[in-house]
Amino acid sequence: MKKHPSAIEQLLLLATFQKEIIVIHKMITANPKDDTEAKFAMYRILVRTVHICMESLLVFMKTEILKSYDQNEISICEKDLQKLLNKKPSKDGKRLVPVKLKFIQNARLVIRLYAEVKAGPSSQSSISVKVPPQAGQWSILRNRITHPKTLDDFRIRPLDVKVAVVMMGWYLNLYDWIASIEKKQAIRFEKERSATLAEMMSANNGGDLSPEDLDKFKARILKTYE
Repeated sequence: MKKHPSAIEQLLLLATFQKEIIVIHKMITANPKDDTEAKFAMYRILVRTVHICMESLLVFMKTEILKSYDQNEISICEKDLQKLLNKKPSKDGKRLVPVKLKFIQNARLVIRLYAEVKAGPSSQSSISVKVPPQAGQWSILRNRITHPKTLDDFRIRPLDVKVAVVMMGWYLNLYDWIASIEKKQAIRFEKERSATLAEMMSANNGGDLSPEDLDKFKARILKTYE
C-alpha cells in the first residue's frame, strides 16, 4: 500500500515554492527605479505563483479538516460541510449540486474550521491570519492577468503592486502559522504514542499479554498516530 506523505512532509514540499516566491520578489525589488516591461512580467509571475501556493495551502487545510471529520474527531454543521465539499442544495432542495466558492469565502471558511480542529473551538489564534481586505482586489488582479481580454489587462499598476505585496506577506504568515500548529501536533502525537507503548510494555512485564497480542496492540497504536 502506498504511504501518503504526512502533514509535515506536505508542508515541506510546499516550502520549495516559497523559496521561488522570495527569489522572484528579491529580483523585482533589487532595482526600485526599474519600470520596464520585464519587471512587470516578473510581477505577473509572482502573482500567479503566490496564488497557486495559496490554493494549495487551502486544499491542504481542507484535507486535514475532512480527515478529522471522517475520523469522528470533530463535528461540522451541514452548511459548512457542504461548502467544504463544494456542494450546495439544488433549487428544489432535493439534491446537492456542485458549487465553487469565491477565494475569500473559501479562505475564511477553511481558516476558521482549521483553527477549530487544530487549536479548539475557543481558540483565537486564527485572528493573526485573518484574510486581509485586499483579498478582493487580489482576486480581480489574479483573474485579470490570468484570463486577459485585452493587452491592457496585462499591465501592472502601482495599486496592483501594493496588493501583491500585502497578499504575499499574508500567505507567508499563514504558512508559518500552519507549520507551527502541525509541528506542535506532531510532537504531541509522538509523545502520546511513546507513552502508550511504554505503558503497555511495562504492564506486560507480568505476562498479561501474549507476544502475538502485544504485537497486534503495538501495530494498532502505531496506525492510530500515522
